Parts: sequence; C-alpha cells; structure tokens
Amino acid sequence: MPEPRPIPAGLVRASLRDLVLPMGLRVDLVEIVGQNLEIRQEPFEFKIENPATLDVHVTEAALAEFLNAAAPAGIRGFEVRIKPAGIEVEATAKLLMEVRVLAVCTLTVKDQTALYVKLESAEVLSGLKGISPRSLIESRLQDLNPILDATQFPVAATIDSVSLEVGLLRLQGSVAPK
Repeated sequence: MPEPRPIPAGLVRASLRDLVLPMGLRVDLVEIVGQNLEIRQEPFEFKIENPATLDVHVTEAALAEFLNAAAPAGIRGFEVRIKPAGIEVEATAKLLMEVRVLAVCTLTVKDQTALYVKLESAEVLSGLKGISPRSLIESRLQDLNPILDATQFPVAATIDSVSLEVGLLRLQGSVAPK
C-alpha cells in the first residue's frame, strides 16, 4: 500500500472568536495567517515553512469580565478602560474599610514570550483619603506576573508586540506547530 501523500495548502487563514483561555480570559478575536502549510496523515501533524502571524484582540469588557470572575481577595467591582496611554482599572478594595481605587497599568513583553503588567499609578477615588493602595496592588501584580506565558502554549509562539487602542488590547506575534 502506498504511503499517504502530504496535503499542501498555499495560504492558511483562521479566525477564532470568543476563545476562552484555560486561565478564564475570553479573547475576543484571534487571527492566524500563514503560508505553505503541509498536513501529514500518519502520524497526523502540521508543518509550516515559516511561523504564521498571530493577531489577538481583547476588549475592555472581556478584561473586566475576567477580573470580576477571578476576583482577587478583597477586591471586587472591576471596571476597565483601555486607552493608548495605559489600562485604567477601577475597583473596590478592602483596606481598612472599602474604598474605590483607580490603578493605571501598562504592559511589557519580555523575551518575546512573557507579558507583564506594570503599575504606573494608583489612587483612592472614594473612601479613606490619604491611604495609598500602591503596595497592595503591586503585591497582587507580583503574584500574577507574567499574566501570559507563551512557552505554556501547545504551539511554538512568540509575542512580538502589545499595543493599546481605545477600548482594545492588541497583541501581535507568531505561531507554528511544535
């Protein structure tokens, strides 16, 4: 019996909507575009000449939904606003009493594999004035960072850049079968 021939595809374009990652974050859109994909039947595998491009979109609504579901101890009622200058996260925190706080964060990519959140500023909006929530927020971020680690993906992936647009977090990189 002849060996099965590979099945070639010149262009591959895949769009995934509302993809829920194992950590619980809903990714609004994942677009993958690649060329020269080859599918082998036995053993079943995918091969691609060069990694495909990856474009991931997460809205502020999806981030707020994730934070409210994860609800770190003592923090609730998350509201998220994504702006080019940073991500504003407003929430109610229990310090000495419940206070409404606002944190402004930015995102950085390290080694093309890890996405980190950096706290830029933190302030109390209502409740006890004069208390700084910065150390509380920084300790929570230290436990969460990196918030995304591409080495844990079931495919070979890189994170080339992350950008913030009005209402949207956009991550770009590459992906290929391992």
